[in-house]
Amino acid sequence: MDTQESAAPEEYQAAVSGSAYYVWEAPGFLSISGADRLDFLQRQTTNDIRLLEPASCAVSALTNPAARILDLLTLVDESNSLLVITLPGHGGTTHQYLRSRIFFTDKVTVDNLSHEMTLIDLLGPGSLGLLAQLGMESALVENRVMSWEMAGGLVQGFIQRGLGYRLTCQSNQAPALLASLDRAGAIRLSYKTFDLLRIEAGLPAGGQELTDEYTPLEAGLGWAVSASKGCYTGQEVIARQITYDKVTRQLAGLRLNQPVQAREEVFSAEEERQVGTITSAGISPRLGPIALAILRRPYDQPGTRVTLGNNNGLAATVVSLPF
Repeated sequence: MDTQESAAPEEYQAAVSGSAYYVWEAPGFLSISGADRLDFLQRQTTNDIRLLEPASCAVSALTNPAARILDLLTLVDESNSLLVITLPGHGGTTHQYLRSRIFFTDKVTVDNLSHEMTLIDLLGPGSLGLLAQLGMESALVENRVMSWEMAGGLVQGFIQRGLGYRLTCQSNQAPALLASLDRAGAIRLSYKTFDLLRIEAGLPAGGQELTDEYTPLEAGLGWAVSASKGCYTGQEVIARQITYDKVTRQLAGLRLNQPVQAREEVFSAEEERQVGTITSAGISPRLGPIALAILRRPYDQPGTRVTLGNNNGLAATVVSLPF
């Protein structure tokens, strides 16, 4: 993200006081079917998949043996199969990875639907009323998925943690859905504005915080990790991090005195030692220059003063998330 420019004012205002939407490029969609589909994902990912019920959803991280993040999966139980939403651009890679993990005894099929589906995030305080205009009969409830007929197809909607609502539909239905959003007064967001809102909400993103450099606990995904479930890839490392308090670095927010670029190194203001890395940055109309960073403990504590790029002229203060 180019941090030298702020978000488009009309887009930002719509997202914070009205309704706005963002259409994801290269969304990843998989369908996992077969009698063993829940057991299969249970041994691959961090959350307790057994808690899924029909018309419910959950988020679970896919990790490697070192517990580093490979993908973040949103799982929608569709009774006879699971719809899996991957990080953008990860559909093909995660499809191949999961297929390689199927044992010959597993009754599991993994199909790639990425070119058949559209993913839309809906933001702003007017979003719920807008969804009612589009045919949603009752309010959305956390971890529940609602489906309704629209424009000759099925739209699914659920609460997107920390950032409004998420809609999915068949790609051939998307033009009609987007036209309906426009007619209802929602503003389409550019990536720049959407990413800034994501940073303000303190949410990690693929390619920035959600990478194989970090574990889920380090990247702020503790809520997507079950501390009690059985064995899965990376579980031993995560269990040690939890049991022995070995999470040595964590996602934190920074308020800055001037804009900064992602990947800048963060230094202690007092000890002149590197304590972390900027992962996302932007200029908020409300907050000024802000950033997300993965910081070593105890430098992740709110109120800690740090500098950027070992330059005392570029200073920042650690703050709690969301901003």
